[in-house]
Parts: sequence; structure tokens; C-alpha cells
Amino acid sequence: MIWRHIVVGLLKIQSTIMEKQTAVTKKEIVTRIEKLETARKTLKSEFIGIDTVIDRLVDGIRTWFTLPELQERPTVINLWGMTGSGKTSLVKRLTQLLALDNSYYPIDMGNSNDDGGGFYNTLESVFEHNNGRPFIMLFDEFQHARTIKKEDERMVGRMGNFWKMLDTGKIEMHGFTSAIIRISDRAKVLKHALIRGIKVKGGLVIDDVELFATITDENLERRRYNAVRNKKTGGFEPVTQKGNKKPQTPCLPFVPEYDLDDIMELQPGRFHAEYEVANHLKTLSGNQIVSFLKQILEDAKKPKELDCSKSVVIIAGNLDEAYSMADDMNPDIPAEVWKALVKDISLNDIKEALRKRFRSEHIARLGNNHIVYPAIGEREFKQYITHAVQKICQSFKDKYGVGLNASQSLLKLIYKEGVYPTQGYRPVNTTIDQVLRSNLSVLIGNVLVTYPTTDSINLSYRRGKLVANYLKQSEVLGTSSISTALNLHSKRKLAFDDEQALTSVHEAGHVVCSALLLNDIPDVAVSATSVSNMGGFVIRTKKESLTQKDRLIRLSAYALGGYVAEKLIYGDDNVTNGSSSDIGNATSRIRETLSVCGFEIGPAFFETPNSLMPIGVLDRSGDLDRIVLEYMQAAESMAAELLKSEQELLLRMANALFKKGSLRKKEMALIVDQYANLRPEQRKPEFPFKSILEEKLGSINGLQKVA
Repeated sequence: MIWRHIVVGLLKIQSTIMEKQTAVTKKEIVTRIEKLETARKTLKSEFIGIDTVIDRLVDGIRTWFTLPELQERPTVINLWGMTGSGKTSLVKRLTQLLALDNSYYPIDMGNSNDDGGGFYNTLESVFEHNNGRPFIMLFDEFQHARTIKKEDERMVGRMGNFWKMLDTGKIEMHGFTSAIIRISDRAKVLKHALIRGIKVKGGLVIDDVELFATITDENLERRRYNAVRNKKTGGFEPVTQKGNKKPQTPCLPFVPEYDLDDIMELQPGRFHAEYEVANHLKTLSGNQIVSFLKQILEDAKKPKELDCSKSVVIIAGNLDEAYSMADDMNPDIPAEVWKALVKDISLNDIKEALRKRFRSEHIARLGNNHIVYPAIGEREFKQYITHAVQKICQSFKDKYGVGLNASQSLLKLIYKEGVYPTQGYRPVNTTIDQVLRSNLSVLIGNVLVTYPTTDSINLSYRRGKLVANYLKQSEVLGTSSISTALNLHSKRKLAFDDEQALTSVHEAGHVVCSALLLNDIPDVAVSATSVSNMGGFVIRTKKESLTQKDRLIRLSAYALGGYVAEKLIYGDDNVTNGSSSDIGNATSRIRETLSVCGFEIGPAFFETPNSLMPIGVLDRSGDLDRIVLEYMQAAESMAAELLKSEQELLLRMANALFKKGSLRKKEMALIVDQYANLRPEQRKPEFPFKSILEEKLGSINGLQKVA
């Protein structure tokens, strides 16, 4: 009966303890959730235009951060975007807000050598400090970790442990660090010294010091000292007679001081300071020291299991293969047009891009949590510039007590000079440094020397100069101007010369053909750019999903629109070489389509006769070449017929381009609506595949329409 009461009492005590532990755990979880949500809000206030990316990243680590004990394998999150989009900064800032600095391991794959040296060095640190515990590992510039050089050409022996870590979270580490190599060499040298008759006592060489120095290749004068040790530092110190700098009893430590740190590294749990190692060696004979070194080498070489199952692995990189025009650094491409070009990148697009760099089994281990950064649009660039400039102005006021205000003219200049849409925020930062930050010393110098009572400075941009108005209580005390070296401003000035006139006609030909043959007003047309050796360009963001024979000829007519417009307006003899890329693109599109799509010749894959490893039908008869020429001629005729009938529209469009230098979609649409002879209802629509299917089905037995 007594035992029964004891058991009941113990169960009550255990229940009470468990309730208290559960209550603490719940409180900790709530605290972590609140911390995570605070971090989310802070990130959204600091990083512009990537709210969705932030949400997915924070949500991706939520369970790991709040309940890490439930995780059994690494959480893998992939961040893909163009260069300069802020991937690295976002991850670093998140770890700071969550106070995870000591559990954050960034690895730059762009700097790692062929065998992933940066990765393996990091693993040693993880093993020492966070083995089996939660941590975050960022693999930045991951596109450089490719496991395929070219098509199907595999790269072997590259970061095998990394891929194992993603799969199971467990890595077997075989230690061959530089410390192991050094101590191994030391053990061999010391064993040889003992064979040569060197005597050791208390960890010190007590006889034939010169011979020992020769065997170990030591600098005797630098290393010679007697057996006295500094109790505070644990290091050896020479004992000298008064006025004599040489020691009374010359001797050397059997193991040099600079090896003590390596011994500590190989025995991390045993020694915590170099003097502890030195004191231990002092108790050993020469043979015992050699045996001791061999033993710690054996221990160090044993495989160690690194447990990364509680980790978050973040993969960050630039996948240019997934972004059309990724290598186009033209600053005249409007940011909104670039953003529209890449807005629909899907998970499949990412995996197709990865296939060009990684093997299938590796892509599978990266999982399906792929977060794609959106391209940066005009609004995001402007917000970023305003935020960055305000930050500089506030810092200036905090440090010098003088307000600094940037006008809209200055912000517009930074946008025009700094925005290269495909390169992200980095060029913007350098432009802010060039235009604003580098001139702050001039401004404060003028305040101190010329206008000491200044309480604020208004900055603006006028006629190629940074203009500063120095004010006291809104009253202007004086003005100064600073010349600025601008890269793009002067180059963007319209020349209104022969070249721009020709370019305007050429690009207008593309615009008219796109609008009336493809039923698609281009997003932008430019007749004057800041890029050397580039006249102009037209960009359509509409993607072509289906291409049949008529559509192929129409697309080719659009490509030849500039060439045909030049012939029509300036005559056959005055057509320039500016159409070479257009003609090449049209020809290659037609040949590629005819070679693989079964048009004209039939369902077969055609190759040129000089193919090194032909897998298709060789076009020995030249039939494919003949049909390509026929399609090109049909496309030219289509463009010529259209532009002749729409010559007023062509000239009006060319004139607008000549005067303004560039036109956006709405501006071109107004000109088309006003001057096109071919009205919208007369323009040929895309082929109605769905409608025809519905009609055919309905004619059979009255089936319902296709969903």
C-alpha cells in the first residue's frame, strides 16, 4: 500500500515537471515565431520589390527555426536571380535579424577551387561548433559548382560530400588537414633524431643541440634557450647572466612551440591552451613524445560523422540560361520591358537551365523549393535610389549637423546614369558613389570654410553639374557647383544626323510589320542609344508559343521589316549593312524550323552534309536550302507589300522615332491607330486551333465545347 502511494506521488511529480517543460517550450516557440515575423517585416522595409521572395524564404525556414528538433534532414532552399539582385544580402540580413551569426556559414563557390576547398574548410568549423545542431549554410554563386562542363561531359570528384549532405544530412569526414600533414612530418623527423642519438628530458633536447638543429633544420640562434618556462604564458624563455644576452645552458624543445597549436587542433577536447600541451610534453621522454604524436595522428585520421540533419542549406546563384537577354548590358532597354521579358519563369524553366550545368541526380537533390527573383522594374529602381540617397543624407546630418536634401533632378540623373536593367543594383550603387558620395567632402569643406552658419544644403543637377545651395533657415547663403563625369548622359543626346535618320526608318519598318502582320505592338523602339556601334532596336515581349507555316513567314517578314523599309525609302543601292543580324536571325529561324518540324519536306530531322556525327537525314540534294530561300523570299515580299501600302504609317513612325529617340508601346499604338490603312478587323488573327477543334467535335455528335 505504501509503495502504491509512492508510485502515485512520483507520477504526479513527473506530470507536473512535464507540464512546466511543455509550458516553457510553448513560450519559446511563440517567441521564435514573433521573432521570425519581426524579421519578415524588417526585411520588407529594407529590400525593395521582393516581398514574395521574402515571404517564401521566411516560410521556408519557419519549421526549422521554431521546431528544429522535428527536422530529420536538411531543409534546402534555392534562390535564383540575375546578378546584383540582392540574394546574398538578403540571406545575411535574415541571419542577423534572427541572431544566427554564430550559426551561419557562407561559402562563395566562385572562389572555391576545383575540389571544393572552401566547402571542406567550412565543414571542419561546423564539426567543431555545430555538429548535430541547427545552422544555416549558404552556397553563393552556385552556378560555378557545375558537374557538367558541356553537353553530357561529366565532371567527377567534385564536392561529393555536398551532394551526400543534401540527401541524408550525414557526412563521413576523413581528416587530412594541413595540421595532420605537419604533425606527421614532425613525428618522422623526431624519430630520426632519436635514432641519431639525441637525448631528451622534460620535453627538452639536453645534448647535441647543434646536431638536433641540423636534423630538424631549425634556426639555432633564434630557437636556443634553456629549461625555464614563463608560468603566465606557458612559453619557453632564456635565462641569462647579468649583461649577457646568451643563455647559460643552451637547449631546444623537442617539439617546437609553433607545433603546439596543431596538436591542440587535433585533440580539441583534450587541450584548451598551448601551455597545457607544453606541460604534457614536459612529462614525456623522447620515445613517448613520438608515440604520443603517432597516437593523436591515428585518432585524427579516423572517419568522423558530421550531422547536418538540423541545417538549412541555401543555394544562391545566377542562372543566365533561364533569363532571355541575360547577357545584354544595354542601359537603353527600359527596366519595365526587361521585367516583362522574364516575369513568367517557371520551375520547369529553372530545371531546364540547371540541366546545362548539373547531372539529373544532383538536380533532384536540390528539391523543388526554387525561389526565383523577379527582374527589377522602373518603380523598384526608383524606390531603391530614393532609399539609398535618403540614407546618405541622414548619415550626413547625423555626423555633421547639416541637413542634406536631394532634388528630383538629381534622383533622375542617378537613374539615367546608373540603371543597367540586367545588372541589378550594383551599377546604381557605383553611380550614387560617383555622383553623390564622392562629393560629400567638398560640400562639408564649403560649409566649414565659406558658409559656417549653414544648417541645410539643397542638391540638384543642372547642365552637367551638381549644384549645391547652402541655406540657413531657408535663406540661401551661397551656391557652389561641382562638375560631374557622366558616362551615359552625353551619349544619349540625339544626334539628328544621317545615321539616326536611317536607324529611325529601319526600326519603324520593324514596328509596322509587328503591329500589322503579328497583331502585336512592340514594347519599345529605340533609334538612338548610348552603346557604341549600335544604332537602335525593337523589343517585343510577347512569347511565340505555336508556329505554323504562315506564322513562320510573318515572323520572318517582321525580322526583315527594317531591311525592306531601307530599300523602300532610300532605294536598293542605299541599303546598309545594319540588317545583317536581322537577316541572319530570320534565316536561322526558318532553317531550324524546317529541319525539325516536318514542314514542306516531311516528318524527318534534317542535318547539313558536313555534320560530324549525323543522327538525322543529310540534306545532300540541297532541297532544304532551296526551301529556306523560298521562305525568305516570301517573307521579303510580304513585308514589301505591307510597307508599300502603309508608307504614310512607316514615315510617321520613323519621324516620331527620329524626333524622340525612343517610343513606348502606347505611343506607337496611337500612331498605328491614326495612320494605318489596315484596320484591326482586317488584320489576320493567329490561327484558331481551339475554335476549329470545337467546331469539328460539334459536327460529330453535338459534344460540348472544349474547356
